[in-house]
Amino acid sequence: LGDFGVPIAIVIAVLVDYSAGDTYTEKLRVPDGLAVTDPTQRGWWIPPLGTDETPLAIWAVFAGFIPAILLYLLLFIETHICELIMVEKTKEEKGAGLHLDIVILSFINMGC
Repeated sequence: LGDFGVPIAIVIAVLVDYSAGDTYTEKLRVPDGLAVTDPTQRGWWIPPLGTDETPLAIWAVFAGFIPAILLYLLLFIETHICELIMVEKTKEEKGAGLHLDIVILSFINMGC
């Protein structure tokens, strides 16, 4: 029951709100469709290298290398830790797909 605490609280709060008919509560206004904030300034596509008026600086491309390496290391180490926990709990022989997640993660990181 503890896993459903938040949904239960939301349902109870909505029921209390609707049962108190004479009390005004502000509701969230949701637009009819999905659109960009200001279509006169830009569309859905944001060019990663900037526009002709404001191109992306060359130093920014190389500065993005540092957080990219840190993110790569974080994902790689997290995958290895999960693999060590899994192997420790099973205590069985290694299956054929044990290291497949590491290989797939390496290929994904090479592509990015």
